[in-house]
Amino acid sequence: MGANVDPSNRNELEQASLDRLRDMVRVALEAAAKKRGSFEALAHAMGYETGSQLSKIRNGGADLAMDKAAILDGLEIETGSGHSWSELVEAVRQRRRASKDRVAPIPRGALDVFLAVPMASTADEAAYQATRREVRDLVAAIRNYCSYSVYCAALQVDSRADFDSPGFALADNVPAMLNSRRFVLYVPTIIEKPSSVWVEAGMALVLKKPSVYFIPGREVLPYILQEAVSLRDLEGVGSINVHWIGEETTPAGLVRKHGNSLFELS
Repeated sequence: MGANVDPSNRNELEQASLDRLRDMVRVALEAAAKKRGSFEALAHAMGYETGSQLSKIRNGGADLAMDKAAILDGLEIETGSGHSWSELVEAVRQRRRASKDRVAPIPRGALDVFLAVPMASTADEAAYQATRREVRDLVAAIRNYCSYSVYCAALQVDSRADFDSPGFALADNVPAMLNSRRFVLYVPTIIEKPSSVWVEAGMALVLKKPSVYFIPGREVLPYILQEAVSLRDLEGVGSINVHWIGEETTPAGLVRKHGNSLFELS
């Protein structure tokens, strides 16, 4: 693949921004996973034990390693861009060094949406996977109907057994929150266990991030957030807009119907 790339394609890699190169890798991974049947199957072919590490690359939490790129090239899985996986990874490396070796691809204001979903607090693995499917549907709708970039840690963890330690999760989530333009909370039902989404919702308010909540009712929110959604122009915190959901009204369905207007907050 790489040896036959014409000069114009090589010039494309040299001129592409770091974010553009990472996007090329993400799109290529999505296409490769589709051909393999799932991200889990692709991850196993690449030597990962689970799909969570691959999901982190897909969702902007890490870069594809050169040894994994070599495996993909060896499997003759094409990137769809006319470049080999190794060429893409090397281009990312070079651009990252030019960008002060920034490992986390999150320049200020780069992310349109920080999406928080209670995953660790789900009752069991079946509930976890059901919620994860809903989240994938929501993220796809936001990307396709609003053209927004989305950070969602829920999509970086394939099962309840794969969660990072709290320290690593905090290291990933704080930069993403700081560099997101808006905060979106999706709570499908009452949470009966401790959940980090309330911490993230509080962070968003203090950081004055415009926030959108997809919830089935006020009762799912802690008391302070119940009060916050009733107020407008509260000094010192961000604005909140609530969209009610139910069995026939899903967040993804609302996004497909209303698009960007759901997120138009000051």
